[in-house]
Parts: sequence; C-alpha cells; structure tokens
Amino acid sequence: MSRNLTFKVSLKGAVSVYGLGRFPTTLYAEQWAALMSTGSGLAQFLAANAPKLAEQQERYIAAQVVAQRKGIADKDQDEFIKKLLGYESKGTSNRVIPTAKSSLVDELMAKAV
Repeated sequence: MSRNLTFKVSLKGAVSVYGLGRFPTTLYAEQWAALMSTGSGLAQFLAANAPKLAEQQERYIAAQVVAQRKGIADKDQDEFIKKLLGYESKGTSNRVIPTAKSSLVDELMAKAV
C-alpha cells in the first residue's frame, strides 16, 4: 500500500505527519529525533514482534468474523465494526477471509460483549 505522507508544523510547534491513518501522528522535534535515533532498533522490534502485530485490514477482517459469529445482520455489520474497532470503516464488504488470527478474533469477541 502506497501512502502519500505530508508534514506540517502544528500550532504548538510539533511536527504532524498526515497520511498514516485517520488522524495525524504528532510528536515534538526532540521526540522525532529520539525515535529516529533508534536506527534499526524499531525495524528490528517490528520484525521480532510481527506475529503479534495486527494490520488494520486484518483487524477489520477479524471484526467481520466477530460480527458474523454474534449473528449481526448484514445491514448492521458496518456500524457494529466501526464501534468495535473505534474508527470509521472504509468499504462494506461482507466477505470473510479465513486468514484472521484466531487470537485477534478472540480478543475482539471478548470486547464485543
């Protein structure tokens, strides 16, 4: 997925990065410097923890599985998923792809009580 990132200085003098998600990611210059100074540390951490990390699409798919397991009607699934994940979903596909991590589905099932 190719993203068009833009940078802006916020009213409080922090640097905001737009295009990573629904909201900007904002840190002060010294925080960005500290993050960048980790060098390959962040990349190594992400690689080492990859099995535990869920991508946004995977979370959406897992939420679809939860909606279907809970018997949520197709017409109500989008709203249920938005509420469960805490964001406005894009797309209304009701197709379930069986690659969602079962641990993520279980986590969302517990949250959807």
